[in-house]
Order: sequence, then structure tokens, then C-alpha cells
Amino acid sequence: MRINGHAHIFNLQTVLSAEAIAIMVNRLRRIGIPDLVADAVEELLEEQLDHPEYLNERELLARFVRKMTESAAFDAVAGLPAEVRVLGGGSTSGLTVRALEAVLNRISEALADVDGVGKRAVDVFQTLRIAMQPDIPRVASKLLSHLGPDDALVALMMDITATPEGERDRLNFRRQIRGTMDAVLAHPGRVLPFIAVNPARSDHFRVMERAIEEQGFLGVKLYPSLGYQLVTDEIRAVLRFCRDRDVPITIHTSAGGFRRDAGSADFCHPRHWAALLEDDDPLRVCFAHCGGWGGFCGQDPDQVEWADRILAYMEDYPGVYADISYHVDQMRSAALETAYFDALRTLIDGDRGDRIVFGTDSWLLRLSIDDALYWTYFEHHLGKDRLDRIARDVPAAFLGLPLDGSPPRENIARHLRFLEAHAAEVGAAPAPWVRDASDATWAVIRRDTSWSLNNWAHRLTYSYLQDQLPATVPRGDFAEAGPIRLRQLQYFRQRARGPSARVIEGKALELMHMSARHGQPEPGHDDASILAALQGVLGDPDLTVAEVGASVDAFYRFAPETV
Repeated sequence: MRINGHAHIFNLQTVLSAEAIAIMVNRLRRIGIPDLVADAVEELLEEQLDHPEYLNERELLARFVRKMTESAAFDAVAGLPAEVRVLGGGSTSGLTVRALEAVLNRISEALADVDGVGKRAVDVFQTLRIAMQPDIPRVASKLLSHLGPDDALVALMMDITATPEGERDRLNFRRQIRGTMDAVLAHPGRVLPFIAVNPARSDHFRVMERAIEEQGFLGVKLYPSLGYQLVTDEIRAVLRFCRDRDVPITIHTSAGGFRRDAGSADFCHPRHWAALLEDDDPLRVCFAHCGGWGGFCGQDPDQVEWADRILAYMEDYPGVYADISYHVDQMRSAALETAYFDALRTLIDGDRGDRIVFGTDSWLLRLSIDDALYWTYFEHHLGKDRLDRIARDVPAAFLGLPLDGSPPRENIARHLRFLEAHAAEVGAAPAPWVRDASDATWAVIRRDTSWSLNNWAHRLTYSYLQDQLPATVPRGDFAEAGPIRLRQLQYFRQRARGPSARVIEGKALELMHMSARHGQPEPGHDDASILAALQGVLGDPDLTVAEVGASVDAFYRFAPETV
């Protein structure tokens, strides 16, 4: 059982706020993403903030390309062929996915940076493609798909909030918690969740306590560069809780990543932990990124002090670990790569090698390299035995998993009790370590949370469209209805050329009124915008019934949508 010790499965819809968009776009600009591309991302996310919609992959690709081609900076891009230039007016409607991909590749080539792994427009789109999945379980499934059937990932939540906390921000964070729990149950024993703690959120301690005690979370994630300091009463209370409940902590520890401003990056500096680590009853703390790729190999002077601090803590405190997630800059040259892996092999083979954790950073890594390729790249340079050590033995010890015959640690025992309480509703057979540690009887219900009876918007959509379903779908068979394409519904099949605009408008009005009786529009939407959007959805023959449900879920908020 290999474990990705640093992964993310949240989708962008559950972290979007004006604060989050500013932080994300600033990061893109800081790492060298061209302004044309960063501006397109910013506009796309701002649209989703003000008018959230479900975008299938083609629509996401079309909008991303359109945002770039409509930009005033597009005309200044050198090296674009004429057939791409004509799109400068934003005319992407009617283009196939293959044509849109070709345009995106041409723009990427024209904007290519000789220095830049991960600075291509196509890499940014591929990141958005994963991050903008309609729900968290679908993100988790994509990240697990290239791993072995029993492999697992540590799912680190993200809490980008501002003061004062807005209602939409609060609701999104609770949706992130709920979606992470759904992913845990969809893949029992393979998604190992850490709750994000941000003291800017007024109820952060109560949310953390409930997540750990009741909702299956087995660790805590801290990300100080989002705007909070570590040596405070609030953080000390979090650490006491983690000591008392035997809860591991992962802390972002590099000057890169997401940060509110340049000054807040220093909040992640490991020197702050000198006042927080204790000799007795030590915390389990993983310093994510180990200060940066160039620290322990001496190739980046700015990162050396960070890595030296972490490695010294590993000498003094048995509960201190470090992960090597999102280490990509050594790929810039053969000399850097040699220095990096020579140092890493020496570290793994030494006394501190039993506390080096392999992790990828999952879809955040996609700006630079595909998650699956990151595994292959490290195995090529480290060898299977070393990778097995840092991707199996070490993360299992950090997490407290019972993989060596020892009993599970307290945090894992709580996680098992959560899984056992839901043993009748898991979405897959539990991982072997769960079956070995539990006497529960597991009833696998292969459910897709993107089309679920537990979601009011999905139930309402099904109720509205069930009379339109083809005769091959049995009456009342909710699961079978989800994958049905709209072109298969009666209102599409009544005319050879498809329904008229009047029929689609009527259907959209009916669905809108039905939704309004049970919910209220999301902020930023009114009847006119919802009607226009639903007409577009209900008039697209390639969409599925489940995708209509996802759109209704984006437009309306229903009373049960709380944790």
C-alpha cells in the first residue's frame, strides 16, 4: 500500500471567494504564468464567484480559450498562425473539443518560456479541468485512478477565508467538509482526510473538534501564509488539542504556494516552531515541502535556512517529519537534478530517512507536471525500494496506520469508527488495512455523489425530468436516469431537428419555478440569469440528466445543504 502523503481533493467551487481568487491569481503571476493566461483565469473564476455554474469539459475549454482570445494582449502574441488569429474576436462557438485543444496548444507554444516547467496555458487548463470538477469525490477518483487499487492519499483541506467571514464563504467551507466526507466513504481507507484550520474563521476550533471527533478526519492542516501567525493563543489551543487526541499535523513550510501577501510567507518559516515543539509528549508534525526543493541539497540559498531548521528538529524531536511534495525546480537542468537526488538519496539512507514522506500536491502540482508522472519521475531517480520506504512505511508511521501489525493509533481508531458507522453505505470495498482492522460488515453501494438522492437539486431534477426519460429506464430508477443524454429525452426526440427555442424556454421556466418553490437563488443569480442559463443547459443535447442536476445545484441553495 503506497500513500500519497500530500494531496488535495477539494474543488475550486468550495474555496472560491474574492480573497481566494486574488491569492490564486497572484500565485500564477508570481511563478511566471503569462499575464494573458492569468487574466483569463481571473475572469473565469470571478464569473464563477458571481454566477456559479456547472461547466462540462468542453464549455470550460471554450470559455478559457475565449477569455484569452478576447484579451487586448492577444493581438501582441507573436508566432500565432492565421487560423488562430481569427479567433481574436472570441468566436469559439461551434468549435469541437479537438479544435479548441489545437487552439490552446498553439497559444501555449507561442507563449512558451524557455525556463518554464508549468508555465504553459495548456498546463493551466489541465489544472482547472481537475480543480473545477463538480464535486470533491470526482476529484478524488481522478487522483486515485492512476494509483494501485489499494493505494491511498492524504487529503489536505484548504481554508482561504477573510475577516469578516461571509455567508457564502462559510457555506462553501462546510460544503468542502461534506464533500471530503463523501469522498472518504466513496473510497474507504484510501482517502485519509486532514481538516484545515484557519483561526480567522470564528468557529475554527469547534469545526476542527467536530471534524476529528465525529466526521472521520484524522489530521489537521495548517497554512499560515494565508494570513495568520503561529505563536498565538489560538494555535497553541489547536496544538494542545492535537496532543491530547493524538492527531498529526501537516504544516505548509515554504515561501511559495498560496500567500495573502509577501510578508505572510514568513509566517510559515520553521523557526516559529522552536516555541511550539516540546520534548515531552511530542507532536506529530510534518513540515510540508521541507522548506523547498533547494534547501536540503544546497541549491537555493533562500531555502537552506528553512531546510536546516527542519532537519535539526528531526534530530531533536521524534515526531517531526518532512515531505517532498511539489519539488520540481530541479528539473530545469541535469546539474540541479543530480545535486537534488544525490542529497535526497543520502537523506533517505541516513538516520532521518524514516521521517521523509513522499507526496505530490496532486492537482496543484498539475501546473508543472502530471501527478502520475511525478510518481514515475521519483521512482526512476530513487529506485523502487527507496520510494516504497517514503511512500509506504514512513507515511504509515506518521499517520498511525496499523500496517506493521501494531494496533492503530488513536486518530486512526476514530477514523475506523466513523467508517464502521457508515459501513452500510460505502461506495467501494474497503482497503485491506480497514478490513484487517475491523470486524464490520461492509455493504458496498456504488453511488456517484455527482448524481445522488441525498442531494436535493438532483432529486428535484429527476422529479421534473422523469416523465421525459426513454422507456428503457424503469420508472423510479434514479441511478439509471443520471447518465441519460438530453437528446434521448422526449422533448428532444419529438422533432427531427430537436426542440424549438420556445419549447426549451418553457422547460427552463418550469424547472426554474419548481426549484424556486424549494430553494433560493445563490448570491449573484436572479430569475433572468437563471432562466437564460437553464435554457442553455436544457438545449444542449450532449449534456446528461446528472449535469442538469449539477447546474440546478449551482443556481439554487436548498435548506438541507449544511453539515
